[in-house]
Amino acid sequence: MYKNSNPHFWEGRIHIPYNNDIGLVEAVAAIGLKNDIFFYFAPSPELSGTGRRLPNYALFFEDNKFSTEKFEKHMLQFLMLCKEKGFRTNLLLNNVLLGMPYSNADLKEKIPKIQRYLEEMDKQDLVSLITIGNPYLLELLNLKKLKNIKIKTSVNLQIKSEKSVDMLNVLAKTFYSGNIEEVEIQKDLLRNIPLLKKIRERLDPKTKLSILINEGCLKDCPYQQAHQIHSCNFPTDQLPEYDKDFKFGIAKCKYVTVIEKWRFLDANWILPEQVDYYNGVVDSMKITGRDDPTQKIIETIKAFTQGQYNRNNILTIISLMKMEDWIFPFSLLPEDFDRVLFGEDIPNAYYMKLFEDIKQYNESILKNVNIKLKGFSTNRLHEYEGVL
Repeated sequence: MYKNSNPHFWEGRIHIPYNNDIGLVEAVAAIGLKNDIFFYFAPSPELSGTGRRLPNYALFFEDNKFSTEKFEKHMLQFLMLCKEKGFRTNLLLNNVLLGMPYSNADLKEKIPKIQRYLEEMDKQDLVSLITIGNPYLLELLNLKKLKNIKIKTSVNLQIKSEKSVDMLNVLAKTFYSGNIEEVEIQKDLLRNIPLLKKIRERLDPKTKLSILINEGCLKDCPYQQAHQIHSCNFPTDQLPEYDKDFKFGIAKCKYVTVIEKWRFLDANWILPEQVDYYNGVVDSMKITGRDDPTQKIIETIKAFTQGQYNRNNILTIISLMKMEDWIFPFSLLPEDFDRVLFGEDIPNAYYMKLFEDIKQYNESILKNVNIKLKGFSTNRLHEYEGVL
C-alpha cells in the first residue's frame, strides 16, 4: 500500500477555474487559504473563444441570443468581488487560433477590440494576468500599454523542453518589454520532475513555472491537438443544445481507454500527497474544471491544499475520470507509486497490474467495471466511420 510519511500539501500560487457562479468566490474565501489565489476565467465569446465552451453558457442568453451586456454585467460583479476578497484574476486568451488572422478585417477589428478591453481592465486594476495560447499575440497586442497586467503562457503554447524555453525567452525580449510572469508547461511533463527541473533552470529567474495537476488527459495522445482546435471553435450564436443532433463525438481518446483501460493510470494527474515533490520545482499549480459545479471545485481545492478528499475514490479529483460509476480506492495504490513522477520509463505491466487490482475490487462490490465513454456509446463513436 502507498504511504507518504510526511505529506505536505500545496501552499504556493494556485489557479482556480471560474465556472461563472459568483458563489464560488465566496466559497473559496470561506476556506481561508493562505495560497496566492488566481481565478482564471473566459471572456465573452464575442471577444474570444477559449479552450472550452463558456461555463453555464445558457445563463447569458436572451431571446435565443447570447447577451454580451448580461455577461459583462456578471463579469464586472465577479471581478469586483475578487478584488474585494484579495484574489487576483487571469483572463484566458488561450484560443490557439486567436492571433492567426485570415484577413485584414481580423487584424483591424478583432485584435483592437481585445486591446481596448485589456486597457479598460488594466485601468481598473481588475485583471492581473492574461493567458495566451498563441505566440503571435506577443506581437499583435500592444502589451507595453498595460501597466498592471502580466503575461502567462498557456499549456496550448506547447512549452515542453529547454529549447522551447530558450526560444520563448527570445520572443519575450523581442516583442514584450517585461518578463513573462508565468509559463505553463506542456501537460505531458507533469510526471517528469527531472525535466521540469532542467526547464526551471532555463527560465528567467523572474518567471514562474506552472503546471496543470488534475486533468487526466492521456499522455502523448494523438487526438490532443485536434481536440483542442475543435474546442476553440464552439459557436457563439446558438444555445448549448445546438449539438444535440450532432452525431460525431470528439472524445476519441475513449477509443484507447475502451481497449486499454489501464491507460488512465499513466495519464496527466497526481495525488495531493505528491505535491511536495514539486516544491522548489514549480511555483504555481492549476486546477482544471471550469465546467464543474461549485461544490466539486471546492472539493478539489481542499484536496490539493489541505489533503481533504475522499480517499475511497481517487477518481473524484481527476477531472476526466470523475464521471465514472466505479471507484479507485487509495488503499489499492502500490507502495512505490511515487516512481511515476520522475520520468522513468514505467512498464505498461505496472499499470496493468494496478488496474487489474482495481477491477477485481470493483467486481467484488459492483460485479463489473467499465470505463464509460463520456456520454458516447461505442456505436456512436464509430457512427461516421466510412461515411465521408
